[in-house]
Amino acid sequence: MDLAQRLANTLMAHVSDAVFQLVHRSWSKRVVKKHLGVDLSVDEFASNVSLVLVNTHWSINGASATVPSVLEVGGMHMKPSKPLPADIQTFIDEAEHGVVYFCMGSLLRGETFPVEKRKMFLKVFEKIPQRVLWKWEGELHDKPSNVMIRKWMPQRDILAHPNVKLFISHGGLLGTTEAVYEGVPILSIPIFGDQMTNVKAVRDKGAAEIMYYTDLNEDEIFTKINSMLTDPTYKQKAKELSEVFRDRPMSPLETAVYWTEYVIRHKGAPHLRSAAVGMPWYQYYLIDVLLVIFISIATIFVSLYYLIFKQILRLIYKKSKEKQT
Repeated sequence: MDLAQRLANTLMAHVSDAVFQLVHRSWSKRVVKKHLGVDLSVDEFASNVSLVLVNTHWSINGASATVPSVLEVGGMHMKPSKPLPADIQTFIDEAEHGVVYFCMGSLLRGETFPVEKRKMFLKVFEKIPQRVLWKWEGELHDKPSNVMIRKWMPQRDILAHPNVKLFISHGGLLGTTEAVYEGVPILSIPIFGDQMTNVKAVRDKGAAEIMYYTDLNEDEIFTKINSMLTDPTYKQKAKELSEVFRDRPMSPLETAVYWTEYVIRHKGAPHLRSAAVGMPWYQYYLIDVLLVIFISIATIFVSLYYLIFKQILRLIYKKSKEKQT
């Protein structure tokens, strides 16, 4: 990130933390008391966590400094692919130039696309030789012959098919993970939440591109789809990312199970905890250490200043006395 991005990132992080402290913490406490009948301190609860399973992986999201009790298990939901429904299987198998899979997730319904944006995609799909599988919940009477729509699609199994060449997505975490696992390039239209972050991480690896919903236009859609389908670099980068993502000593699920059992066997495994847990903020950020160093240096400089100043005054006084005599 450049300076402006790092500044924005820092501000966002602190604002998010402030919102959590001021709003969500008290809300969480009320929910726990209402449903579990426990008057719980969220801070104490958080500081007593033995294990954190994070649905990310450094191959996609980049390396970060964590303690042993924080484990990346991105892809834990992945299961072996299953046979596709017969009509979808035939549609993909018989696609001479491959298939583009278009899905905006379970929360973002394709049918809520404004008419003008829907027509943009239909016109683009009509121009390309590939077939298109589009998760579309409503009717679509004006679709081209190379487009198949379904209210629900077995996404994980579709992405596993070798004839799927491109995934048009909103950038949700699970779908992004599935595409990375199968080595399918992603063309993303992020809408909210973590979607932008997810797809930017894959774009930085060369296996994705981004289109912004508010700026969508037919030329951009066609250019990016055509480029990602014809430029072999995207597929190669997606394949390389998939290999790194998959290359682990244990599967994500096996990793999660092992470490969950580990902390149970060792009664919470307190030896995995960082010494920073429960540490006062001024110690965590070394404010007390910095103050001691600053005061020590300041004392030395002030002492030197007064010694030198006093010596100069003594010399001046001595010279003035000599002149008088």
